[in-house]
Amino acid sequence: MGDFYGPNVVNGFTEQLFPNALAGKAASWIGDLDKKHSLIYIDDAAEGLVSVGQYPELIGKVWHLEGAEALTGREFITMINKQLHQETKVKSLTKRTIIVLSPIVPIVREIKELLGQWEKPFVIDGTRLKEATGRSAYTPHEEAIQETLEWFKKHFRKGK
Repeated sequence: MGDFYGPNVVNGFTEQLFPNALAGKAASWIGDLDKKHSLIYIDDAAEGLVSVGQYPELIGKVWHLEGAEALTGREFITMINKQLHQETKVKSLTKRTIIVLSPIVPIVREIKELLGQWEKPFVIDGTRLKEATGRSAYTPHEEAIQETLEWFKKHFRKGK
């Protein structure tokens, strides 16, 4: 499964991205801004897991859940900025920064463990699951970003 985002999702990826963009601060991306990365909207991830559960013959096997198309960090942040009708700066949490901060910042420790997925292209292929279940519709990133931003506006206060 790709990295997930959406309402109620606060993790090493989303915590510095959506609140910063909403505050007009530099939106933080992990690793290389120009490598394709699979992201999955949390509702699509849940639907994918439910679809596996509906077929007893699929349980106990390895499946890759994909979401809408893989994007680069720049493309994803551009979509966020378009929703917010603004241009924010973009910053990348580099490998060096993550290594330095991981011993003292707990959320960065989570990121460090998965850094390899952010420095190279990380594209999930869910073809096998699509063929097994027939499920092929995903929430477009634009719609998922809008819902995610609305949730962060209402519910998330940095530092709480």
